[in-house]
Amino acid sequence: MHSDLFDRIDRTVTEHNMLCPEDRVVAAVSGGADSMLLLHYLLSRRERWQLKITVAHVEHGIRGESSRADAAFVRDFCARQHLSYFEKAIDAPGEAKAAGMGVEAYARQTRYAFFQSLGCDRIATAHTLSDSVETMLFRLARGTGLRGLTGIAPVRGKIIRPLLDCTGEEVRAACTALHIDYRIDESNADERYSRNAIRHTLVPDFDRVHPGFMQNAARTLQNLQADEAYLQAQTAELLQAARMVGGLQTAVLTAAPLPLRRRALTAFLEQNRFGVDALHLAQLDELLASGGRLQLPGGFAHVQRGVLTLEAEGAPPAAAIAYEQIVVSVAEFLTIRELSQIKIDFYCDYDKITGSVRFRQRQAGDRISPAGRGCSKSLKKLYCEYRVPHSRRALPLVAEDDLGIIAVAGCCCDQRVGVDATTRSVLYVVSHTED
Repeated sequence: MHSDLFDRIDRTVTEHNMLCPEDRVVAAVSGGADSMLLLHYLLSRRERWQLKITVAHVEHGIRGESSRADAAFVRDFCARQHLSYFEKAIDAPGEAKAAGMGVEAYARQTRYAFFQSLGCDRIATAHTLSDSVETMLFRLARGTGLRGLTGIAPVRGKIIRPLLDCTGEEVRAACTALHIDYRIDESNADERYSRNAIRHTLVPDFDRVHPGFMQNAARTLQNLQADEAYLQAQTAELLQAARMVGGLQTAVLTAAPLPLRRRALTAFLEQNRFGVDALHLAQLDELLASGGRLQLPGGFAHVQRGVLTLEAEGAPPAAAIAYEQIVVSVAEFLTIRELSQIKIDFYCDYDKITGSVRFRQRQAGDRISPAGRGCSKSLKKLYCEYRVPHSRRALPLVAEDDLGIIAVAGCCCDQRVGVDATTRSVLYVVSHTED
């Protein structure tokens, strides 16, 4: 049975191009059944793919001694198997409160930033089909659109989920068959948590209504993911066609079908860290035709002379700025830096970036860990240190990817994406401004 399961995981890995020969893979291992099976799978395929596997564990400081025992379990396993192992301990409740974030969101952000900092080609997590279906049901109950109903993506940037076609029940059965020890998180039985209530009550009820619910839901997820992928591609094309220095052309947006137009507006707001809800999205859509100014969560939208622009709350009007992003090999970059007269705003390790690079204005609470300096600074202090003119501080100088800030144009890049001896490709950025 476990051989069939590993063959199925192989098909998932191949279908979604999750691994390449000689990949450096960080395996996110909590010590539970899912992550321990994932680790055993990766180890079984290490020679085939010539993988360099590193194990990473985050102890969140939420479950006391039980949580520390999980960390010790993973640490001891890696020591016995002579595996490279990195561990990070945090006080998620306390640190989340200080950062003004929810505990779960803060813990997730910290986890992925830690995994990314280890330097890798792939980050493997142990999400299963059961997790994906539960996510779909939770979002359905809360209210969502098509994107929310697609569950968990098999691949997102460097993050891969090889177990996404296996149910949690199948994973636990495989652990038993293979004599794989694992830790049990006692909080998973507490139905006061929404996800646990879905897992222990709602999913079994659906299965009684129609046996085979989990596999039926899996087919539904696949269909919805295919539809969503197509619509995302169409949305990206629309945004590209509408984009101009400083904003979006309203004529291009209004000529598009309403579903695509609203997707493009949602993406534009999210890229600029604005809040998005159905009411404001409908009002913004109307603004495209009427023109004027609209207050949004996080700032204001303006439509003037056929151009939609966004203004962060409390930010003075900024000059338009455009960025050119170029990816080259290390050797090419060294030549460019030595011989070119072009002013480079910043450069970083391209392979350490997760998702796309976007630019925005500085926001209260923004911080960066300048590469090679071993410290963290607020962007307000960084601007002072680099003597950024006040006339430029309203510009969108802050570069970020899906995990957070990666650089400040004209200043420095973050330690997470810094160039080092393992760097193979360099992203360098050049800006053009219009006052």
